[in-house]
Amino acid sequence: MDFQEYASEILRGEKIRLRPLQEGDLPRLAAWWNDPAWMVLQQAAIFPTPEASTIEMFRNWSGNDNPRGFGFSIEDIESGKLLGHVAVWGVDPVVRAGTLGIIIGGEFVEQGFGTDTMRVVLRYAFEELGLNKIELNVWRFNTRALRTYERVGFVVEETRRAAAFHAGKFLSQIHMGILRSEYLEARQKP
Repeated sequence: MDFQEYASEILRGEKIRLRPLQEGDLPRLAAWWNDPAWMVLQQAAIFPTPEASTIEMFRNWSGNDNPRGFGFSIEDIESGKLLGHVAVWGVDPVVRAGTLGIIIGGEFVEQGFGTDTMRVVLRYAFEELGLNKIELNVWRFNTRALRTYERVGFVVEETRRAAAFHAGKFLSQIHMGILRSEYLEARQKP
């Protein structure tokens, strides 16, 4: 195995590359996070936060100085544009599991960037960091995200009924996960 080639490709997919957070990313990420149209996909309630608080949250997720998690900005390989952010946090060193969160800017959805990002993050988590499980939560109404997660191998583990309240309705949250063994098995299939 050529380890230098492996290292140069570990954070790169077909369409995206994961790179360290840059200061210039923060205003755009904060704007996406606080946009109510996207906030409803990320949070249990629509509560915009001050830009400074949101920026600090992204900095904390992306410090990559703690073995309990990692975070990266998502960049389009072709144009170099910032597409979003992905992070895994709460890594348990005993069971080697962490929770994943991703945000893609609205103008970049349904172009394959999310699927490519998920594949790269799983490869990094399982093949480089040695994690055994990645988990995530998604609202049942977010069918686009559910399809993406299922496409890359996540399975439904649990449904939390009435976990959020939007537009006068209680909404369910789906808890999904993928094990390293499932990821490796899926990679073997043509």
